[in-house]
Amino acid sequence: NNPMNVYNAIMLHKFTLLLFSNYFVQLHCAHYTNGAINDRVSSLPGQRTPPRSNQFSGFLNISSTKFIHYYYFEAEVENVMEKPLVFWTNGGPGCSGLLGLFTEFGPWRPMEDESIAHNPYSWSSLASLVFLEQPAGVGFSYTTDDSLQFAWNDFRAATDNLLTLKAFFKRFPEQATTSNGFYIASESYGGHYMPQLTLQIFNDPELRKRFKGMLVGNPFTSYAAGSIAMANVAWGLQLVPGPLWESFESHTCEVLSHSGYHYSDICVKLLDEVNFYADLPRLNPYALEFPTCSTNSGSEKASQSLSRHQLLLSSSSQAKMQMKNHQRMNLEIMKRHGLSMNETLPSVRRETKPAPLSKALIKRDLKTLGSQLYREYDPCTEDYTVAYLNKQEVQEALHVLRPDGSQTKWAVCSDSVNAYWSFSDYLADTTSLYSTILSHSKRPKGFRMLVYSGDADGVCATIGTQHWIYKVKGAE
Repeated sequence: NNPMNVYNAIMLHKFTLLLFSNYFVQLHCAHYTNGAINDRVSSLPGQRTPPRSNQFSGFLNISSTKFIHYYYFEAEVENVMEKPLVFWTNGGPGCSGLLGLFTEFGPWRPMEDESIAHNPYSWSSLASLVFLEQPAGVGFSYTTDDSLQFAWNDFRAATDNLLTLKAFFKRFPEQATTSNGFYIASESYGGHYMPQLTLQIFNDPELRKRFKGMLVGNPFTSYAAGSIAMANVAWGLQLVPGPLWESFESHTCEVLSHSGYHYSDICVKLLDEVNFYADLPRLNPYALEFPTCSTNSGSEKASQSLSRHQLLLSSSSQAKMQMKNHQRMNLEIMKRHGLSMNETLPSVRRETKPAPLSKALIKRDLKTLGSQLYREYDPCTEDYTVAYLNKQEVQEALHVLRPDGSQTKWAVCSDSVNAYWSFSDYLADTTSLYSTILSHSKRPKGFRMLVYSGDADGVCATIGTQHWIYKVKGAE
């Protein structure tokens, strides 16, 4: 029988859905390796409906000391091999690909009651998806070599990501033979990750044959495209006091052609104060025009709102002093403008549930905004994700408990990976790499590159993308 006909029939009888889920997986098990079968996720705690396709979660051993967590969803179609494969990781550097899975376009969406529901907007209706937590030390991924936390850089990440792709295709060799090939995708610091991984794939004869393209969303390609562009957005939305912006402009700090290596000390100081206003109460700098889910106090927020270039410097004593000065300055700014230290403030990296008052405010905002997009947007989804992934039974179902059976305290981003990332790599402008990709002699025939930017992101703003993308040689 055609599996989809069976599916349509059984959907009429809800009490048989679980049986169907098992039937669907068994039907396709003949071509799976033992490793894949061991990684199969038959069900998840709190799922409101059965999975709509086969899913797998586990670790890919890319060396004797590095273990990368992956979560693979086959496309929600009858013939999986007719759809392409997309590898996804989030940016940071040091943020988990599960953020993309659970809060953006993956098949599951965590709910307030710690259940999970199907996401009707998932890309899994169009492609098979592999969500990666990289590098080792991010999310559930781990390393047994403690010295690695002090040595992360773009090149090492690209090298490890290449090994991760190879390890995946070894576990799922059926995907290594499909004519639809694979794509790599990311956002934010993925503007560094993806072009460097692409160039490594170009130099790998086996992977290159099936490599179809790369996607980057709101990419962080340079200091200007990130931090300076964010300042311009804050001013454009009139979040910044006029006198402060006039001082910023008088030193030409707003110019997007600035290099991170040569940004003056006065501009760094002014930039920090300007960008503070994109992170004020009830604002999410990653979604400036959307409602927020807020729980943290003002003093907590001040300590968390370190700009990324300062966080990355935290391995030096000088950087630690800069971080303390940054926190002190944020508190002074808040006092200057009459903001209470106990006022509820948003945080894009938090681990607590929203307060009841915040929920009431959110509902009021959503009702006022009115559109379907805003009605369906839940700004607390990230909180729900953190709560869900830290449940013992969820980690068991995902096969991510450590070898000794212990749990991992899962977080959206790894502070240690981010803090010890190569500062010179962070400041580097990767725009030229995009030109190199398009002119590369080993670029596969038909290879495509997509850059997309949403205008609500202040951290990796569209104005930054506009500035660099037209400088890419060979772009259509």
